[in-house]
Amino acid sequence: MAAPHDGRRGGGHHLPDDFPAFVRLLAAASRGLAVLEGVAIGVSLSALILVALWQSVARTLHMGILPSVPPAPDWTNGLLRHAVFIIGFTGAMFATYTARHLRVDAVTRLAGIRARLALRIAGTLGAVAVCGAIGYWAWLFRASVMDEGGQGGQVFDAGRGALILVVGVACMAFHFLVQLCIDVTYLVGRREVPAWWIAEATHGGEVEVLYQDKTDAPEMSP
Repeated sequence: MAAPHDGRRGGGHHLPDDFPAFVRLLAAASRGLAVLEGVAIGVSLSALILVALWQSVARTLHMGILPSVPPAPDWTNGLLRHAVFIIGFTGAMFATYTARHLRVDAVTRLAGIRARLALRIAGTLGAVAVCGAIGYWAWLFRASVMDEGGQGGQVFDAGRGALILVVGVACMAFHFLVQLCIDVTYLVGRREVPAWWIAEATHGGEVEVLYQDKTDAPEMSP
């Protein structure tokens, strides 16, 4: 009979089977969102490279040996600007999921496991509050842009550009809330906190081997 999943294999918000179903559902949604964020980063980066190359080649040919070649259309400028914006925010969203966002570890690394968990809960609550404030101001900014005619009818206009900010901080807040629910479940339920989860910036699970028990290590031949 297979042993219950302990959350280590695969990393990244894979929770033990005895966790509340609601928390495991939130963790699964966070993982799925992180996959979409990774795809968005790849698509935006590819679009940025291809469109920039198209602009450069078309401009060079139009101004040089082949004037009959039309330059790249105006919408490509908006696409390039917003692709950079999307890459930045999706990167920040994915960094939040993997706990690689900006943090100060000088205090938490000196605390015990449960004290570190409590400090991280307090810090996460503050991060959620900041995301909420930024999201609210971003929505007001979008409303102001729309009132000034920001919906220009293009694929990427000022109105949609402002919406990227709203969606970005909302997804970051969601990842923070999922981490908060997991931390609270560990703390309130008096569960043993896995070292791979409490370690800073290791929610992706790739440094699991650093925290495995010595009894799990393979025997070395003489």
